[in-house]
Amino acid sequence: MNWLLKSNFFIAFCAFSQCIASFLLFGKITYSELLYAIAIFFGTKVVYTVLRRADIERALKEDAPFTIMAIISLLASRLITHHYLLMGMAIIITLLYGLHLFGKQVKQFSLRNSAWLKLIAIAVVWVLVTVVIPLNLQQHPLTKPAILFIISQLFFVFALSLPFDFSDAVRQEVLGFKTLPRVLGNKLALQLARLIIFCAWAFAGFAALPIFYVMCLCVLVYLKFLHSDLKQFSIKDFMLRFDGLLILQAILLCIASIYLSI
Repeated sequence: MNWLLKSNFFIAFCAFSQCIASFLLFGKITYSELLYAIAIFFGTKVVYTVLRRADIERALKEDAPFTIMAIISLLASRLITHHYLLMGMAIIITLLYGLHLFGKQVKQFSLRNSAWLKLIAIAVVWVLVTVVIPLNLQQHPLTKPAILFIISQLFFVFALSLPFDFSDAVRQEVLGFKTLPRVLGNKLALQLARLIIFCAWAFAGFAALPIFYVMCLCVLVYLKFLHSDLKQFSIKDFMLRFDGLLILQAILLCIASIYLSI
């Protein structure tokens, strides 16, 4: 398990499972769509390795085979122009997020310089590649339930990202990044996390009843973890608990898709 977490294959599988869940919710999985999910798996692994490693050049060299597999899978998935435009948006936001790491000066601009924009960027990119593009690939109309599900997922991913700031605050401040616990204080940041996860739950309820049931369970598990002693958690604990909720949600959504297509 430690190897899966350190190698970023765990978070890559989170993205892969979310893509599969979205495809099943919006319709069915074809060969082309499976290739897209595989591309997101390898692409996520590469992006997180680069963002989490101090030696960027070494990270890129080590993950070169995975980068090639991601590109080949993406090209084979038969994306059309507007899909690449959406993917381009996700890549641009990711670059703006990681620009700080590539710069020579500590004060160089990055979305990570803002405690709010950092988490918003993570949520937007994640939902773009795991929900919005799968919806487009399915040629699914932008129905009211689909829009509400997208909004719910934005809040959900934001809520899952926020607790990592509690464990990573010191390291991020050394790098020049800001965190919500430092900006708002731990108590207010925890209250914000509860509010955000409640919003995810509420929008899921308006999207569809089976999705609402899925979010009920995810919210209960999230709150249980959030109310634990976060100071005792290692970064691995945070990943298993909060990132792991993405896998739990994806599995439950796949089951829900048997009774629902939004």
